[in-house]
Amino acid sequence: MDNREREKKGDGSANDVDRRDFLKFCSAVAVAIGLAPSFGSRVAAALMAADRPPVLWLHFSECTGCTEATLRSVNPFFDDLILGTISLDYHETLMAGAGATVHDILTTSAENYKGQFFAWSKAPFLPLKTGFSELSTAGLC
Repeated sequence: MDNREREKKGDGSANDVDRRDFLKFCSAVAVAIGLAPSFGSRVAAALMAADRPPVLWLHFSECTGCTEATLRSVNPFFDDLILGTISLDYHETLMAGAGATVHDILTTSAENYKGQFFAWSKAPFLPLKTGFSELSTAGLC
C-alpha cells in the first residue's frame, strides 16, 4: 500500500479526497485570498472546524470603506477573523462571483442558517424600500 492509499479516508466514493490533495487545495485557497501558501494548514483547520457563526455582510449603499478598514485590521487580523472566528458566507466585495450566482449564495445561506446567522451592514442609510423590514419579510433576516 503506497502513501496515497494510506492517506485516503472514507468509503472509496468519488467524493473522497486524500489528505495530500486536500492540503494542496487549502494552500491554493490561501493564495487565492491573498495569504502565503503556508497558511494552507490554517485554511484546512477552518474548513474542518464546526460552529463558526455564519455572517452575511450586506452592503446596501456603503462605499466599501468599512471593508477596506476591516481588511487592514490588526486586532484581530482579517485572516484570523475569517479562518478562526466567523464563517463569512456572503460579502459582495470579497466574492469572486457576480450576479445570480452570488445572489443564490446569499439566499441559500440565509435559508440554511435561518435564525443562526449574523447579518452585518454598515450602510450610511437604508432607504425605506430596501431596508431590513423588506429583507425580514423576504426571509433574509
